[in-house]
Amino acid sequence: MRERGKAWFLKGMSLPELIAAMIIVSFLSGILVVMLLAGKKTYQASVARGKGRQDLTAAMYNITEDLKDTRLSFVTVSADRRAFSAISAYDTSGTFTTDTVTGAPVWKKFVVYYLKAGTTNLMRREVYGTFTAALTADELTAQCNGTGKLVASDVLSLSIATDAINKSMTLSVTVRNTSRHGTIDEQTQQAVIYPAN
Repeated sequence: MRERGKAWFLKGMSLPELIAAMIIVSFLSGILVVMLLAGKKTYQASVARGKGRQDLTAAMYNITEDLKDTRLSFVTVSADRRAFSAISAYDTSGTFTTDTVTGAPVWKKFVVYYLKAGTTNLMRREVYGTFTAALTADELTAQCNGTGKLVASDVLSLSIATDAINKSMTLSVTVRNTSRHGTIDEQTQQAVIYPAN
């Protein structure tokens, strides 16, 4: 009599009911694992994309800042488009120097950007002196010696095209990141720069 009065959840389960319950729990656990793995993959792809965006933003900002005060005729681009140099009137203390009589910029350094050989590291070098002409292709190549400040990593390509008619430059930078799951994310950004000098 007391057995009949017990609540249904206090009753024992038969073997078929137990097997069915185990199958349902296993199925739901499998779905949960698949969802967690998909979420992890999406998260890691998002992290890789965020790193790529950060590298791209850093590269574009630094290059744009250096090019806006240069002179178009003093920009040298390598044949393989993996390096370029631009003249600058900023001296070692960061002061924009001008001639006291004419007010014209006094060119104190060349800024060199290049992709380090065998890597995707974008490097920046400063070459100080007093300059009256653009670097030659050979001089630019000599400056791409693996030294300098790292601007961004995972840079796939660097391109700058000068337009003498419109007195502008078109800068293009592409970064590529790979997540831990092998998802490749490639981002490109372009900017048109009008030098002030």
